[in-house]
Amino acid sequence: MDDFLKKGPTEEGHPRNSTLAFYMLLPLHDEVKELSSVVMKVLLGSETLQLRSENDAYYLLCAWLSQAQCIPDEPERQTLFKKLVPQLRFHHMSPDFLCAVISVCPYANASGLIPYIRRCSQALRVPPPARTKAKGLKWCFNDRSKGHPEYTFRGNYKLAELSLLGKLPTNATGLHLYLGLAAGFPVAVYVKHKAEGTMGVYVHVEMPPWQGFDTENSVGWCVGFVYSIKVGELGFTSTYFFERTYSWGYPNFFKKKWEEVVYPSSPYFPDGELTLDVTMKPVMGVKA
Repeated sequence: MDDFLKKGPTEEGHPRNSTLAFYMLLPLHDEVKELSSVVMKVLLGSETLQLRSENDAYYLLCAWLSQAQCIPDEPERQTLFKKLVPQLRFHHMSPDFLCAVISVCPYANASGLIPYIRRCSQALRVPPPARTKAKGLKWCFNDRSKGHPEYTFRGNYKLAELSLLGKLPTNATGLHLYLGLAAGFPVAVYVKHKAEGTMGVYVHVEMPPWQGFDTENSVGWCVGFVYSIKVGELGFTSTYFFERTYSWGYPNFFKKKWEEVVYPSSPYFPDGELTLDVTMKPVMGVKA
């Protein structure tokens, strides 16, 4: 799956101007954007499709619908969604992804297929009775994911980018660098010039906007990861349940002032770049 996606550009802020922006965060390679619907159908239904998580297949479909230039308009996107969505294996997708992403997906909602997806995700988790097998129905498809692996990402910030950030008012919007998918969720590393004059380094897990009852008893779905951030030998590890709008990390990552980290010939910027390694391991949960 990683071969389909480019590492996202450094962004200022969170592009949440629309729900569809969620599927534009990680650009597809040009050759993937140019795939026909016939090829996409074969790919999504293939046993040989290499996936870290079945969640990734849904993101791939919606990213292709959102980014492919060969699809002329919104009605055609809806038509193709209905045509291709039966190739997906919702019963192997995680409940947090189904609730946080698919339940608010504009393609799924506009198509009226949320009840179908809900049935697939629940009923197909249960082994079929013997009489169903005897009829030859394709009840259960194989899980193509590799369990719950660790996702490893590497992102590079140029010294010139962070030098410019250091000239902005402190605590201004930082720089996001989208790295790839972890269990179907776009992951970014986020650097910010803090008001205290330090460098904040954070992990951000993107989710689309969603609506719910805003009361003290409401339940908010989120996605949990054991994650680590490293720069060379310096690093931190933690467990956090990410929600829609929050990043999590360290406001003083280097335990130094900004100007002691970001300057010409800084040892943190060999060849003019700061390299951050991020590791994510999913843990499914719900936070009240």
